Amino acid sequence: MEENKNRKTRKGVGRKPKTDPAVYRYVVRLNSEENVKFDIQFQKSGLRERSKFIKAMIFGKEIKVVRIDKATMDYYVRLTNFYHQFQAIGNNYNQTVKAIKNNFGEKRAYALLRNLEKTTIDLVVLSKRIIMLTHEFEETYLIKSRGRRNDMVAKINRGASLYGAVIYNQQKVDDSTARIISGNRMIADVTGNPEQVMRNTLWAFENYLLANKNTEKPILHISLNPSVDDKLTDSQFADLAREYMQRMGYGDQPYIVYIHEDIDRRHIHIVSTCVNEKGEKIDDAYEWNRSMKACRELERKFGLKQVEDKRREMLEPYLKKADYQNGDVKQQVSNILKSVFSTYRFQSFGEYSALLSCFNIEAKQVRGEFEGTPYNGIVYTMTDDTGKPVCTPIKSSLIGKRFGYEGLEKRIGFNAREYKDKKWQPKIRNGVALAMHGCRGNREDFIRLLNRQGIDVVFRENNEGRIYGATFIDHKNREVYNGSRLGKEFSANAFERLFNGPNNIPDLDAPTPEISRQSSFSADMENAIGQAFGIFDFEANGPDPQEEALARRLQRKKKKKRRSRGIS
Repeated sequence: MEENKNRKTRKGVGRKPKTDPAVYRYVVRLNSEENVKFDIQFQKSGLRERSKFIKAMIFGKEIKVVRIDKATMDYYVRLTNFYHQFQAIGNNYNQTVKAIKNNFGEKRAYALLRNLEKTTIDLVVLSKRIIMLTHEFEETYLIKSRGRRNDMVAKINRGASLYGAVIYNQQKVDDSTARIISGNRMIADVTGNPEQVMRNTLWAFENYLLANKNTEKPILHISLNPSVDDKLTDSQFADLAREYMQRMGYGDQPYIVYIHEDIDRRHIHIVSTCVNEKGEKIDDAYEWNRSMKACRELERKFGLKQVEDKRREMLEPYLKKADYQNGDVKQQVSNILKSVFSTYRFQSFGEYSALLSCFNIEAKQVRGEFEGTPYNGIVYTMTDDTGKPVCTPIKSSLIGKRFGYEGLEKRIGFNAREYKDKKWQPKIRNGVALAMHGCRGNREDFIRLLNRQGIDVVFRENNEGRIYGATFIDHKNREVYNGSRLGKEFSANAFERLFNGPNNIPDLDAPTPEISRQSSFSADMENAIGQAFGIFDFEANGPDPQEEALARRLQRKKKKKRRSRGIS
C-alpha cells in the first residue's frame, strides 16, 4: 500500500509543457491554379515544412534562401589556406632578415638579402597570378557574375522532382516571360492550356521514371546561355538545343525546350531525364569537360561569340622584355619562353627567333659531335635593346625539353599543318600595306606605324646593311610571319627598294599567296615526319644561312630513315 501511495505522489518526468502551446488550427482549400502558385513560392523559399512556410508568409517573416556551390566553397577554402601560408612565409621572412643582420657583416648580409629579394619577387608575381585567377573565377563561375560573360554558358542541374522542374518553366510561360519552342519524343501539341501541357509532359517521362532502378536524381534541368550580343531566332535556339543534347548523349531522350525572355540575355531551358528506357543511368563521366567542348563547337557552328583565351591573361605579366639588371637570368628567360611557345604561332626557326628578339632573347642553333655521334641543340641568350648578348648562353635542356631542337621541331610542324589546313591565316596584310604607304620610305616611321597596330617587325641584314629578311609579329592575334608569306610585295627586296627608293608600294586587299610545298612525297610520309623537309621555310630573297644548314641536316636525317625502311 505504501509503495502504491509513493508512486502516485512522485512527480512526473519528461518534456516540460509549453507555456503557450499552438492549439489553434485553420483549414484553407486552394484550387489548382492557386496550388501551382503556392508550390512555386514554397520551393523558392527553401523551407522543408509547408506549415512553417505558411506562418512565415502570414506574419511577414523574412525567408532566407541559401544556395551552396560546393566548387566555390572548395576554391575559397583552399585560397584561405594559401593565405595562411603566405602569412607564415611573411613571419619567416622577418625572422630571416633579422638573423642575417645580426650574424653577418654588411657585405655578406647584402649578398644574402639579394638572393632573398629575387625569391620574393617570384613570390609576388605568383601572388598576382593567383589574384588574376580569383578574379577570373568570380567572373566565370559565380552565379551573381554569370550575366557578364561573353561566351556561351551551359549549366546542368540534377533533381528528383520532374514536377518541380516543369512547373518552374510553366509558371514563366503563364507569366508570358517564356515560351515552349520544341520538344523531343513529346506529344506534338504543347501549346494548349497549362494543365494539358503539364499532363502531356509528365506522360512523356512516365515510362522512363517508372523503369528507374537506382538513380536518386534522374531529372535533368539544363540551361544554355549564349552571349548578350548573340541574336538567335527560335528555330536556331531549337537547333542549338538539339545539337547540344546529341553531343552530350541525351539526343534520344524525351525533352522539352523553353526559351526564357525575362532578362536581357535570352536563353533556353531544357527539361529531360538521364535514365534510359531500361531504367539505366546514361553515362555522365567527364560531363563538365564534354559540356565545355560542346559549347565551344556550337559557338563556331552557329557563329556565336567565342570565349577568349584566358591563358593570355594569366601569362601577360611575363610578356615583357627581359632585363639583365633584374637578375635571375635563367628564370626570366624561362618565363618568357613558356609564355610565347604555346601562345604564338610560328612556322620556322627564323620566325621563332625573331619573336624572341622582341623580348630581348636570342635563340641560336648549335651542332657538334660527341664520340662520333652528331647532335643538335638550341641555346638562349639574354640581350640588351640593341641585340647585343649580355650573359652566357643557357642550354635549352636547363629550361625544358620542349624548348630544345626536337620540341621546337614538333611545335613548328604542328603550326605548319594548321596553317596548311587554313585554320589560321594572316590578318595583318592590309595593316602592313597601310604602314608602307604612310611611312614615305622612312624606316623609323614604318616601325612606329606598325607598333600602333600591335605589330613588331624584325629586319635581318648582312654586313653591308642590305635587308635579306623581314619578319612580322602580330601581338594581337599571337601570330608570326615572314614577309614572303604575306606576298612578294612584302619580301626583303621589296623593303630594300622601299627604304632606298619608295616607288613600289603594294596595293591593299591583294590576295595572299598560297604556300608552295614540295609534292614529291606521299601524304603518309609528310604526316609521319611532319616538317622534316620543310620544317623551316626559307625566304626566296636572301635565305638565312643557319636555316639552310639546319634544312640540310634534316634532309640527311630523312634519307637515313628512308634507307632503314627499305631494308626492313
